[in-house]
Amino acid sequence: MKYIQENVSWLKDIFTLVFTATATVVAILTYRRARATVLQPIRSEVIKKQSELLSNFLQLLKEHDHSFEAGLDYTNLVQLNVMMVLDAYGFIFNSHKELMEKIGGEISCWIPCGSSNILKDVEIVSSFKEQPKESDVPNKSPGQEKFELLKVGVAEVDKIYLTKVHFEFSKKISEFGVDPFMPTSLQITLEELTNDINSNLTIILKHELEAFIIEFGRYYFANQSAPAFDPVGVFNEFNHARAHHRLTLDKLRKDIRKYLRIDESW
Repeated sequence: MKYIQENVSWLKDIFTLVFTATATVVAILTYRRARATVLQPIRSEVIKKQSELLSNFLQLLKEHDHSFEAGLDYTNLVQLNVMMVLDAYGFIFNSHKELMEKIGGEISCWIPCGSSNILKDVEIVSSFKEQPKESDVPNKSPGQEKFELLKVGVAEVDKIYLTKVHFEFSKKISEFGVDPFMPTSLQITLEELTNDINSNLTIILKHELEAFIIEFGRYYFANQSAPAFDPVGVFNEFNHARAHHRLTLDKLRKDIRKYLRIDESW
């Protein structure tokens, strides 16, 4: 008893400290619990939207006979661009008008890929009409200029035409990538995928088309007749050189399944 009386002051301080610490911990835990309770409806709604978004994306990957490559329509896109390059350089074939009309019906748009920002065969519409000066009128059409350059083995493809199938499929992929509910880690993978697709067209396909038209021109000017050719051959060269998407898609599917916890035991 005497010991307690002599040390009552610091014992009181210890009990006060313990009580204060306990109260602080309880307050913190109560706050965290309350915050979690308030945010739970928001989290549930976000998870619901993300689950729906990712499920739709997995479904998209199953379209076109379960082939992502078929959705990109690489085969038709390459063959179409072969004919468009030949047309741009002034080469005309039997039933040329009908062929170009058919090809035109398959084209959705084009993307620039030339070394210059100026496309000579694209007309820029001004707000004001001006009479062109005599010095401004070109002596040769863009097609004639390309034809003359091809004679010395120079060629550049400045645009890649996209088929409607490719454009619509790529558009869907891009829309998923920029969706605000798409998890950041998956957005990064989707960005890699779209970058690979763009590089395949503006770098790899551009190179293969230029190599094709130069070789075509070399034979034509040497023999004064068009060589026998098959656009499928250009596709084969492109398909060999391009970036393939299987590994990226496998990673994407795996990450989505992990995010949705599809393979976990409940």
